[in-house]
Amino acid sequence: MARPKKPTDEARRHIITFRLTNAEMDQLEKESVASGTVPNECARLKTTGGPAPGARKKVRAERPRLEVSFDLRQELRRVGVNMNQIARRLNMIGEHEPAELVSATRRVDEILAKILTGLAAGA
Repeated sequence: MARPKKPTDEARRHIITFRLTNAEMDQLEKESVASGTVPNECARLKTTGGPAPGARKKVRAERPRLEVSFDLRQELRRVGVNMNQIARRLNMIGEHEPAELVSATRRVDEILAKILTGLAAGA
């Protein structure tokens, strides 16, 4: 699924280029690393008076890490790869949601929910 387009008044259409000395570029890179942004974003925020680059950084709550065996990960990856190949093939031939694929997807969701519930209970 494609990323949704921004409203036209929020789209950034203007490009400005400017030159920096080595010292200025080093400073910008240090600030961008400290704020968790890329140099372009850091410079844009500084020049537009936007929020401080570090303020935009989202802090995620630490989630408990589930230990999953290598074999289980590989099997889940294979299921995902197979489902992706099926979906791509169906899109190529113009069939987008046959009942069998919907049914299989629901069943895989149920199985994954059971696996995750079991892992969370054991963690």
